[in-house]
Amino acid sequence: MNRQLHVIYLQTTAKRQEESLAALNRIIAQTFPGLEAHILVVDNAITTPHEQRIAANVTLIDGDNRCREFTGMDRGIAWLENRGDVPRDAVILLSNDTLLRDIEAADFFRVDGQYALSQVDQDRLMGHVDCVVMPMSIFGISIDHWVRSNYVLCTYGVLRKIAPLGLPFDDAEIFSASPDEFFHPDVRLSRIYQGFLKGFLQGQPNLALLSWPSASRFRADNFAAFKLKAKAILCEHYLSAKAKQNGLEFADISRRRIPSKEARARIKLLLYLTATWRLVPRFRRRFGM
Repeated sequence: MNRQLHVIYLQTTAKRQEESLAALNRIIAQTFPGLEAHILVVDNAITTPHEQRIAANVTLIDGDNRCREFTGMDRGIAWLENRGDVPRDAVILLSNDTLLRDIEAADFFRVDGQYALSQVDQDRLMGHVDCVVMPMSIFGISIDHWVRSNYVLCTYGVLRKIAPLGLPFDDAEIFSASPDEFFHPDVRLSRIYQGFLKGFLQGQPNLALLSWPSASRFRADNFAAFKLKAKAILCEHYLSAKAKQNGLEFADISRRRIPSKEARARIKLLLYLTATWRLVPRFRRRFGM
């Protein structure tokens, strides 16, 4: 019997379904042609029980949008678990409808299948690995590297170690009642991490010099939406934190660049700490100066 590959693809509506499924089938054909492939589409816009075979190897089910794509993926993981016939060595690809919007999307189609199998069989998570060079603490776990959640390869055995992907904390344990404070004063997130995340979401300078495209100041009228976005980012980072806690390593699929990711992260941190980012036109534009 061929080794199994299960793709859990999360979408918020069917808007990008056709192009995303075409991309996923291309990845399967190029990277894992010898595996028995199944694609599970979890649609977070479907809120009532739903299961539909939409192609020979594709099933569509309802989702769970409480923590955006992560509780949706948990819905997909539960569906696989209920099947009861997924072996621990089955290859899992977690993906979502930002797959083709990734600035490094071309890397998804360059992954060598034999190399990928050798990595996941060593209990590694594969994907685009991002980093900072100042360790941050998230719910008691120190992280400085994480895997982007739009493409995560691992085995089913590893997935069971890091699932569920949604946060095991109530909103009241994470967030303040006020948008001015945003985080609860006792939340188990380091000050460095809180500053990084709040800066990213509000379009303010932070140690990674990154800004969310929809960045805005926190206000009463957008507080709920920003909490939901923050939870999704926390889930992505917490996934990698739990992997680290379980002794799992990451394998980066990014094309090698000079300077390296770590070197670029060090340069950005230096620019941030010295405020010399103000001299770089793209950062001045990014942070509205």
